[in-house]
Amino acid sequence: MVRGDPMMFGERTYAPIRYDLLDQLLRVEPSKDGTIEYRPCSVLLRQGELCERVYVMDRDTYVQLGGIWPDPPDGTSALAIENIDWIEDSPHRLTPEIATKIYEAGETGLGYRVFTLLLENGTRLPYSTGRQVDFLELPPGVTSWDIVDVLPHVGREFFQGKGFQPYTHAAPFDWCLYEGEAQGRGRGSRGRRSNWDWGDRW
Repeated sequence: MVRGDPMMFGERTYAPIRYDLLDQLLRVEPSKDGTIEYRPCSVLLRQGELCERVYVMDRDTYVQLGGIWPDPPDGTSALAIENIDWIEDSPHRLTPEIATKIYEAGETGLGYRVFTLLLENGTRLPYSTGRQVDFLELPPGVTSWDIVDVLPHVGREFFQGKGFQPYTHAAPFDWCLYEGEAQGRGRGSRGRRSNWDWGDRW
């Protein structure tokens, strides 16, 4: 499927997002793939569970990606916006500048991207991912703040003739789709202070 194609497996409808959650979501600086904006989030569920690798996106934008809806057996899982109590910037995302540079370079091949991350200490880390690149499996001790640049489409030779290599692929993540905006605050959100104090991260 290519961007703009009809979605497979029929139509889906999703609940609207609360206005306070939308405000939190818009505070997450996006990475950009053309007209598509990704906002990699941490979300707190009403049950108290914290999910730190989540794309929260409106349904109409997701449709532009084409393909299938983010429900099993897609390989990713989908969280219900009705169950979200708080949204924050994810501490596990690539910085918007690095991710956007990868997106702007386009896909290396149909549906995948290859690139090499450059660390501050001179280390090079090759990666091969699907369309989304914001959440990566980084080696122990490495954070996104150690990444100073990226070389799109560089590193394909690393994967030739090799099986699965650790810390060279995207990390598992969830989708959370919404449709429109609802009024009112959800249970437990009134007066809540952020669980994370990132300040002006980017």
